[in-house]
Amino acid sequence: MTNKLPTFLVVGAAKCGSTSLYHYLDAHPDVYMSPIKETNYFAADLRANRFSATYRRAANYPGCIKRYGSIDNYLDSDLSERVFFTIDIQTLDQYRKLFKNVCNEKAIGEVSNSYLFSPIAAAEIRRTIPDVRIVMILRDPIRRMWSHYRAKAKTGLLARGFRREIMADMHKKRKGWCISHNFFEMGRYYAQVKRYYDLFPHDKILVLLNEDLKERHRETLAKLYGFLGVKMHAVPATKHNTGPTPRSALLANAMRRARLSFGSIQKLPPPLNTTIMSVLYRPATPRPPLDEKLSRLLTEYYRDDVKRLADLINRDLSAWLQIE
Repeated sequence: MTNKLPTFLVVGAAKCGSTSLYHYLDAHPDVYMSPIKETNYFAADLRANRFSATYRRAANYPGCIKRYGSIDNYLDSDLSERVFFTIDIQTLDQYRKLFKNVCNEKAIGEVSNSYLFSPIAAAEIRRTIPDVRIVMILRDPIRRMWSHYRAKAKTGLLARGFRREIMADMHKKRKGWCISHNFFEMGRYYAQVKRYYDLFPHDKILVLLNEDLKERHRETLAKLYGFLGVKMHAVPATKHNTGPTPRSALLANAMRRARLSFGSIQKLPPPLNTTIMSVLYRPATPRPPLDEKLSRLLTEYYRDDVKRLADLINRDLSAWLQIE
């Protein structure tokens, strides 16, 4: 069996641009990316047996690769089919198989957003791959929260407006990864990032900002590629995890249960695909401005965390604290 393991990991945060990074890196000829974007292997504390019933159903528990019969059957395949997410990689031998097709690539990587949120993942990574490089991409926590809310609404997990859903989640008694939505908690980056700063040499950690990727795309990719030791490779800026929202939560729920996704509808022949999409979806719209009271509440909630993070990563994050 190959002894090759990742030379770098993108550890999160969720809804900050990690999917875009995965695709940009996967397009680089000198980079090998895991065929499963999110393996969640090192976040052993966030296993599916702890998920809420709703999240187990959403994750297609006990596996996301059912047509192969088991995760091992998938790993024994040629791995030509890309998989977004699994919760079934539970041994190091299974994890190694994800990289069996590595040839002469200079950098080998994997992306799992759970690694930033998990209290134990950083230590597990350090123990298993001590020389690995760590990449993070972060975002204004309020914008991250809105993107998170929109993503859950698309899948039918939410039925109420933004304010009601985030406040309801904040006051849940039972909380955790795929137990509650963690709208507030995932945006408190300081302690999550510090776990890595405490365990890894700082020159082995690269922290990117979502706004850098959007506003200085080529410069940011050059910085990323340089950090990984590969040459610059121009990749056009593209958006991922975007698209219209189902017209109702009830409809989104029914579509999820029927395994009817936006992507699968797009693959239907025209004009059937556009007709079905116009019936099932409403056009994507930008986030509406927050009312001043909610904006102030969220900004004050994150203020201390943002200031501590700014000091830790030596970046000016004052724009994140501007009240709308």
